[in-house]
Amino acid sequence: MRHLSRTFFAAVGTAAIAVGAMTTGAVAQSPAATVAVPAPGGGGYAGCYRVTHTIYGPYQMSFCLNSNRKGTYKVTGGGLNCNGGLDWYDQGGGRAQIDLYRASCGRGTDWTGDSLSCRAGSGPLLQGGVGGAIAGAIAGGLGVPVPSIPSYGTLACTYYPVAGGYSPISVTAKRT
Repeated sequence: MRHLSRTFFAAVGTAAIAVGAMTTGAVAQSPAATVAVPAPGGGGYAGCYRVTHTIYGPYQMSFCLNSNRKGTYKVTGGGLNCNGGLDWYDQGGGRAQIDLYRASCGRGTDWTGDSLSCRAGSGPLLQGGVGGAIAGAIAGGLGVPVPSIPSYGTLACTYYPVAGGYSPISVTAKRT
């Protein structure tokens, strides 16, 4: 029995060394290996944006889209300071829908629960995020490169107000 266990452990040890050598060789020979990682919710839209020009007079707008399909927005100008929540939906094909919640702006004024229909604009597709962070975080300097999840740098949107007397307008939002 003692002879059998020594033989067994010797065989297992030899196999482990062989597998280790093959793995090391494979990593050294294939520096471009990638691992498929599902995109976190939000894909390329999650992040913060600023509308590049004023809307409906003196108002400036910015918003943040979270990976859980929620977010926040801010409208300032003309003596108003509005902070509200939003829901957003990835509609596929480079399109997203953003629905604003009605928000109190102080001084007896609210910002209405308007909506934006957006498409990924012609701005640069930014690289980075999850892939680079995972690859850089692996201990010992050994890591498997993971494809980065691209982020949209610009959104071209149509802003649809719910208040009467206002027409839809085109706006451009740039990632901040």
